[in-house]
Amino acid sequence: MAKHWSHMVLASMALMVGGVGGMAAVKAPVVRHRPVTITLGGWAAYPSNNVQKMYTFLKPFERQYPWIHVKYQPVAGNYETVLKTEYVAGDAADVVALNNGGQASPFIDAGDVLPLNRFLKAAHASSRQFFSGTTSLFTYRGKLYAIPRDQDVLGLFYNKTLFAKAGIKSPPKNWAQLAADAKILTDPKAHIYGIGIDPAEAYWGEFVLQAGGQIFNAGKRRMELNTKAALRGFAYYVNLYRKGWAAEPSQVGASWSGQSFGIGRVAMTIEGGWLIGSLAQDWPKIKYGIAALPKGPVNRDTFSYPVGWAISKTCKHPQAAWDLINYMTGRGQPAWVAGTDALPTRPSVTHIAYFTQHAVWTPLVRSLPVAKAWTFPNGFDQFANTTLNNQTLLAVQGQESPAQALRNLQRSGQQAFQSQSGR
Repeated sequence: MAKHWSHMVLASMALMVGGVGGMAAVKAPVVRHRPVTITLGGWAAYPSNNVQKMYTFLKPFERQYPWIHVKYQPVAGNYETVLKTEYVAGDAADVVALNNGGQASPFIDAGDVLPLNRFLKAAHASSRQFFSGTTSLFTYRGKLYAIPRDQDVLGLFYNKTLFAKAGIKSPPKNWAQLAADAKILTDPKAHIYGIGIDPAEAYWGEFVLQAGGQIFNAGKRRMELNTKAALRGFAYYVNLYRKGWAAEPSQVGASWSGQSFGIGRVAMTIEGGWLIGSLAQDWPKIKYGIAALPKGPVNRDTFSYPVGWAISKTCKHPQAAWDLINYMTGRGQPAWVAGTDALPTRPSVTHIAYFTQHAVWTPLVRSLPVAKAWTFPNGFDQFANTTLNNQTLLAVQGQESPAQALRNLQRSGQQAFQSQSGR
């Protein structure tokens, strides 16, 4: 697969000096580097819990940079909580993973990680070599603080057996078809519902996007749920439940919508590529397909969930750390995404043989250009995990109208912003 790799110009590569003006070519002087060790941190779940798999992935890097030794130190438990503690203690890894949602902004805002613009410039590289939906998550005031290593996007998973039984030949392509198919596929007597979607903003937010709305303004300093577009998207999502065509996981004895789909209680679900591995492992007999999210009234945007590599401010060898990040997100990215069942952050890597050989990923790969990073501002963890989800449940369960729920979210969200303004 090496011939499919995308290449970046690495700042630390020796340049070969050619003959000029008829002079004989001379060899570049040998550059002797002092051996350094770079610690690499991240949660224990990647590439899997097999630490040796990470070192196998890093072998080509250490062959190219024999003076750089990489020490992998995965974190078990709540990664972000442990990482915050490590920064306070001054013993965080040299290179750390920053997650999506609201998990990157605290470390960027606190100055725990270095801006990488100067390294990009020295390497003759650019953030434009990546999907904009991935770099936007790690950009603050014009500076890029992490290089996106991989991502995932939401797609529509559909049960081919239930579709055939209902006489539906293909997955829905727009909101009208999605609602119509969900109605046909719902069989209350059999306890089967047309669609299952987790009642959380990470899942209903894409309906707001597709209606032309947004959760926060571009600078993530103000709530934007008091718009007609936001209400149109949220109301569509809520009405799937209110009409009895959608089911919460708890209604069908599941803990998440992927499980609802795997046990055959919902005919469709909106999930990311992570469900592919779960289906293969836990529900291998299910016959399913994946499609891009049905198009909304304005666009067919979807959420992206990027993860990036960043350099800690305490790193004593930032150039070596950059060389490692540059490799992992450049030449090494094809091997990374193939080994971790993730999607690339570079458009050039979407053409590697792996995705040709694993066509199940094709609809998700094709959605990458319209994917928007799922995130929320620093300090909004509590708001996202409580108020956002609680208001969603009240609307889904009929205790509040969609308009009431959004008004409450707009008001409480603005209050959360005000409480953070003094930081």
